[in-house]
Amino acid sequence: MKVLIIVCLAALCSAKFVAKRSQTAHFDVHVTEKSAKFVQEIEADLEKNQVVYKTPQHNDVQETLTLQDFNKGLEIFCFPRKAVCHLIPLNRTQFPDPVALESSMVKLWAESRGAMSDKDTETIAQKWFISEGPIENMSFLSKEMQEMVQGFGFPLYRLEKVPDDAEFIEVDEPTPHRQRRSGFIPQLDNAVCNDTAEIAPGVPAPAKWRYAMTANNGCDWIFTCGKTATGETVCPGREHIRNAIFFTCLCCGSHNRLSECFYCVKMHEM
Repeated sequence: MKVLIIVCLAALCSAKFVAKRSQTAHFDVHVTEKSAKFVQEIEADLEKNQVVYKTPQHNDVQETLTLQDFNKGLEIFCFPRKAVCHLIPLNRTQFPDPVALESSMVKLWAESRGAMSDKDTETIAQKWFISEGPIENMSFLSKEMQEMVQGFGFPLYRLEKVPDDAEFIEVDEPTPHRQRRSGFIPQLDNAVCNDTAEIAPGVPAPAKWRYAMTANNGCDWIFTCGKTATGETVCPGREHIRNAIFFTCLCCGSHNRLSECFYCVKMHEM
């Protein structure tokens, strides 16, 4: 703990950088993203093996609260203004655990007083779609994750990565035929498109699922360091992780806009 205090004083910290006896460390990262300047708050709990990121609204990004549980291998991020939470697998190779995060933040404060900018940071875009929810039985989550979701009172949806070969459509104003999905609708899976190329003589091509982007976007700024075989501390990169949420629509090949599709899976008002 003394090391943290010495580094902070040497950098003449102008913001919060405190390590508590409860094995919880708090850090402020001063971010410059395009024309926006804001502070991302990070809390690393070494005892519970959890990390919390608090990112305010900026540019096209929603206010986001993220909880990562390295014991469970899960991550939940909530959008307070959209009243929804999402569950994804925790990417352990992308995000540092609490111990690695603490040492990385010490290095960041020593180098730049906790500052990060999009000018020297790699942006990684991650695309997700809603695959399940609302999740009612949350017993598989840690106590802290359950309390977070229940504290907000928001529905929790499981997300999956959008496939690499996914096709996308433009978003437009809602139309009456689009609705929230309440269950599997078999007749829609058999929908065919008479205006597309035939897959065989006399057989029209079936409709297929395509992806439309919602207004829900979150992001985290991370700075990671590690040890080489010789014990030297190296910090390979600064990363800006952007999470974009999509919903799926059953469409024909000629459909270019969301309103033209047969149906869209929209589990929560986006």
